[in-house]
Amino acid sequence: MELINNSPYYNTTSSCSGRVSIFVEKSNLENGFWLFVSHDPLSENSLSYLFPDKKVDFVDSCTFEEVRWVYFKFEPFVLHIEANSVESAQKIFTVAYNCGYRNSGCIIGKKRSMVAFRSTLKLDVPIGYYEDGIVKLIVSSDYLKTLVQISNGKFQENIKRMDRLYADLLHFFEK
Repeated sequence: MELINNSPYYNTTSSCSGRVSIFVEKSNLENGFWLFVSHDPLSENSLSYLFPDKKVDFVDSCTFEEVRWVYFKFEPFVLHIEANSVESAQKIFTVAYNCGYRNSGCIIGKKRSMVAFRSTLKLDVPIGYYEDGIVKLIVSSDYLKTLVQISNGKFQENIKRMDRLYADLLHFFEK
């Protein structure tokens, strides 16, 4: 971010290096909320840390009628940049896109141009539902361990892409 913010053409507005989380979706009466968030790969030894302070039950099925889904999520690196012109936005967008950030985009407004760096590494899997303060898992603990392994692999790929992006941005700003 320092590299970008030192340029007279760009400044960052928000970012996240990537995270894994357990999220309870909103209902008609309540907002959604996170049960767990980590910006680091996870341990597969114990999964109890995924549901702190919440009772967890494993269930065989769900009625699918107005339940609040609980999701296991991996969200990769994201970066939002304000560019001083449409041309500047297009140039830095091209760098991101060529580094594998295929879900990136530009928003061109009357007063400013914004660029979002986003990749396709996302994982968003329903693992249960939330009812009366209890997480009711519809997947096994072995499946949760598999999701942890998958997200850890995505963390590794996320870091590789960020490293490549940094190298390409160094080259871009040297021009």
